[in-house]
Amino acid sequence: MAGLDAAARLALLGSPIACVDVGPDGLVRVANAAALHLCPAAVPGALASDPDLDHLVTQRVELAGGGALWLLSTLPAAEDAEHARFEKTPYGIVRVDRQGRILFINARARALWREGTVFVGEIFAGLFPDQAAAQVQSRLRSMLASGTACTTRVAEGFEITAGGRTFRSEPQLTFVPYYAPGRRLTGAVVHIHERAVEALRIALREAAAGQGTGGAVMDWRDRMRAFLDRLQDAVPHDRAVVSVLSRDRCWARPILVHPPADPPMPPGWAPLPAIELARLQSGPFTVDFPTLIDREPALADNPLVASHIASGLVANAALPIPEGAPEAILSLSSRQRGHFVDDDGQDWSDDAWPQPPFRSLVSLGLDPLLTGMLRRAERQEEETFRELALRMGCTESLGNATQILLQALVAQFQWDHAALFAVEPRDDGGQFRLFAQFPEFQDDGSRHPLALPPGYTQLLYAPTLGTQVELAQARKSGMLGSAVRAGRALVASDTHERDGLGDRPHFFRSPSAGHGSAMTVPIEFDGRIRWVLDTVSRHRNAFHADDGDRAGPLVRDLARQLDARRSAWMNKMLIEQIEQGVLITDAIGTLLRANARARDILGLVHGADLPEGRRLSEHACDPATHEFLAGDAPTGRIRLGPLGGLGSDVRVRRCPGTNETRDQVWLLDGADEKDWTYDRTYIQATVQEVARQVRGPLLMASTLAGRIARQAADGALPEIEQMRAEIGRADITFERLAEAIGARRDPRRTDDRVDMAELVHEVEEAFPQRDRDRLVLLELPPGLIVRGDRDRLRLVLRMTLGQLLACNPERITIGLEAHPDGRRVAGTLATSDPAPSEPPGPHTLLEAAAQAAR
Repeated sequence: MAGLDAAARLALLGSPIACVDVGPDGLVRVANAAALHLCPAAVPGALASDPDLDHLVTQRVELAGGGALWLLSTLPAAEDAEHARFEKTPYGIVRVDRQGRILFINARARALWREGTVFVGEIFAGLFPDQAAAQVQSRLRSMLASGTACTTRVAEGFEITAGGRTFRSEPQLTFVPYYAPGRRLTGAVVHIHERAVEALRIALREAAAGQGTGGAVMDWRDRMRAFLDRLQDAVPHDRAVVSVLSRDRCWARPILVHPPADPPMPPGWAPLPAIELARLQSGPFTVDFPTLIDREPALADNPLVASHIASGLVANAALPIPEGAPEAILSLSSRQRGHFVDDDGQDWSDDAWPQPPFRSLVSLGLDPLLTGMLRRAERQEEETFRELALRMGCTESLGNATQILLQALVAQFQWDHAALFAVEPRDDGGQFRLFAQFPEFQDDGSRHPLALPPGYTQLLYAPTLGTQVELAQARKSGMLGSAVRAGRALVASDTHERDGLGDRPHFFRSPSAGHGSAMTVPIEFDGRIRWVLDTVSRHRNAFHADDGDRAGPLVRDLARQLDARRSAWMNKMLIEQIEQGVLITDAIGTLLRANARARDILGLVHGADLPEGRRLSEHACDPATHEFLAGDAPTGRIRLGPLGGLGSDVRVRRCPGTNETRDQVWLLDGADEKDWTYDRTYIQATVQEVARQVRGPLLMASTLAGRIARQAADGALPEIEQMRAEIGRADITFERLAEAIGARRDPRRTDDRVDMAELVHEVEEAFPQRDRDRLVLLELPPGLIVRGDRDRLRLVLRMTLGQLLACNPERITIGLEAHPDGRRVAGTLATSDPAPSEPPGPHTLLEAAAQAAR
């Protein structure tokens, strides 16, 4: 239709609101009395754009078919209506002019500053600290210059008080242009979002991530308590309980109660009512316990509900963690009935503060923070067990390692008592004996009520498939052995319940009056159950199948550490018992382990740790050894010894490792130990031979002395030359004896580079002139160098040549040649007229003696 119909015109003319019907051509068609009072020129046929309308606030409503209905009001009235609307907003509103002076401020904004602050007529930026004031004034000028809205966040914001604590927020200011009639820009409207809830979220996040004294890492329970203390300021409550849910979400177990309940809350699992589970899956909810029990009387027996009622708590608010698929519950309780009910009907902004308790709990958005804290607790638990494995690896005995394991498990899972059983030797797994338990004694020194007697053994009954089960034997043996051998973590949660036969649940250890529930974790190695971890509690329903799934893998991993510890100890003992030297090095030759024999060869201290970073190549005593160690030959003969020493020859066999680190095992054959035995035998034989040779010269010397005495008594001159020669031979024999005895007393060897030509000349010069004349030394090849004990080689040569000189009156020709390996020397001895008494093969003796001197 074109314009208003007759009925509408009649209603318009009688309306107290100033209305003008304007046609499509811009001419006034109808104006009521109120409109003519405000604007006398608004007569029919007049242009609606008359300048007199500029002092009015005009609201245009388009009409179907063309034209518009103008609603007129004075500027003060329009402002009052707009200010009334601003008062109803849940956030702060401030209207300023072009100079930044405050024209209007609503109650929500006034509450952000101290009481008594003057607002109207003051510069808005002056309400902020100096640095923030400059930021606010700059953004206002920018908005007025551009005529477009803008937003800024003030770093130095408002102080928000919650629970006696003061929080500093970072408010967000939005500047919106304010136009007067005629589209004149007269100022701005500032929307203030104080972000109080965000400030509280930051404070809660800081509390949850807090550190202990001195920057120490806090336990997850301490962090959770600090978080709940700060949450108490934002959401007042009397008790907070964090509970975890089972995988089937039918059971709940409190893991933290803050502050601690009096009387204490039972530590076990409690059934989760179906009605609560349905509410949790839909989000946070509130409930009053009396109302809940009136509706569901069976809940009065629920341990968690009964504990709250016993403490006088009646109101409760539950927050699922995380929402949608809850794994845990944050439950806040109060002694004031209806404390968490949000029934005031007020439109609360997410930024407004303070808010009702339940509204605060929802608006704080705690789900990500609480989920992160639970994940942190899981990671801390994993880290605890990694550190536990390291501690167990540093212990000296298997018994100490098991005590550390049990003590840590009891502390981590808050068990009452834990015991570790080991399968009896020479048993098929049907009997286990107590290996370790914790705690065994209480603080006052008395035995723990759940402790087992020393030497306790436990039988397992495991009937084979198809045989009849003997119930009496099964009951006596505790938990069925067939179930234990299945390798499952078994839980008996309630001794008061009865099974299908009317019996109490089976326990691994014989049940006693103090048992309320138990959990058994079998530990299998190489297809057999070697260990059994059994823990009991005084409380009912202290364990759930989820506990077995959670603790079982951790316990088995730690038990593998125990088994590896035992294997390492046995390997160490085995290596120490090997007579050969055993060295273990890594891929680059760093020493990892050495038994006593290997330490002797390398000159290392017994019982002390191996030098850190010491490599086997540092103990190599010649280039050939370095070359062998750098290669990959499986066997060889090398020279090893203390750092800076001459070392000794050893036969070595390299056994490449098969582990991931490519460790190598070196077997050092005691070559010098065999030489030692040979040396002792040889020296003993030498001394016996020298003693046999000494008898004749001693008798000769005694005879000569008597003859000289008689000749002197008769006045005759003795045969000086003959006596001198005989005495000289006797002196040589005494010298041989002295050297042999010295070699026996000090049978140490050195590794010298011996020039054989020089040594032969030295030995030749030691004989009397008459014997030297009988020795003919052939020209020796140049560079005739061997390695060995120089003194021992000299002794061998002197003894051999002395024996030949004593047995052969003719000249003796000596020729020497070195073996290609540089370790042996062969001698060629010949006489011009060999006597029948010449010992067979003297060159063989020389060669063997030279080998022994290596």
